[in-house]
Amino acid sequence: ASQLVKAGIDVIFISSRKSIYSEGYSLPAKQFTLPCPEDYSVDNVHAMAELLVSQKVDIVVNQNAHSANFHRQCAEVCKMTNIRLVSVLHFNPDMRIKSYKHMVDSTFFTLTENFRYLLYGVALSWPFSLVTMHDQKKLYRALYEDSDRVILLSNKFYSLYKKIAGLKDTSKLCAIPNMLSFQYEDEDYIKDNVILWCGRMSAQKNPYRALYIWKEIQDKLPEWKLQMIGDGPWLERIKDLS
Repeated sequence: ASQLVKAGIDVIFISSRKSIYSEGYSLPAKQFTLPCPEDYSVDNVHAMAELLVSQKVDIVVNQNAHSANFHRQCAEVCKMTNIRLVSVLHFNPDMRIKSYKHMVDSTFFTLTENFRYLLYGVALSWPFSLVTMHDQKKLYRALYEDSDRVILLSNKFYSLYKKIAGLKDTSKLCAIPNMLSFQYEDEDYIKDNVILWCGRMSAQKNPYRALYIWKEIQDKLPEWKLQMIGDGPWLERIKDLS
C-alpha cells in the first residue's frame, strides 16, 4: 500500500475484523471495518458495496482469497458495483497438502495434535486428496471465473493452479513477486553475527523447525546467535521449546 500511495494511487483498507495480535501497527491508508466479523454476511455485502461507491473505488484487491466465503463476499460486491476484482494468493497453490507433511513431532505437539496432523497428512495424500481437495478445486475455479486477475507469487505456479482447478485457460493468471524495493546505501555497518527469523508464530510458519536446526549447528557457530521475532498463538510454546 505504501508503494501504491507513493505512485499516486488512492488506497483504503477494508476488513471484517481487526488484528488478533498483541502489537498494533500504523497503516499507510484509511481503514474501514465491516459490521460483521465474519468472512461473509449480507450486511457486509451491502456495507462494502456502499463504501466502495462512496470512496470511488475502481479495483478491489482481495488479499484474503484463500477464504471461500470472503471471495464470495468480494465477488458479489464487485458484481453489484461493476468494480474490477483482483484475487491474490500468497502461497503455493497446493500449500494445504504440503503444510501437513512431517508435522508429527512428539517434542513439540501434544498426543491429540500429533494424531490430528497424522490424519490430515493421510487424508491429503493421493488418492484421498481427490476428495479432500475438492473444495480447494472449487475455490480456485471460482476465483478464476469471478476475478479479472488471479495473482500468484511466481509464474512457476501457473501449471499447479491450472491442474488443481481443472482449467483449460490460464490467461487471467498473473505473477507478481514482492513489489517492495529499498534503496541500498553502501556504508560500513557494524553488524552482529545474527541469524534472524521473522514471521508469525503459528502452524503455517512452523517456527519450531528453526529451533531444531539451530540446535544442530549452534556448537559449530559459537560466535553466532539465533534471534526470532514474531507474534501469534504459538509464541509461548516457542519460548518454552527454546
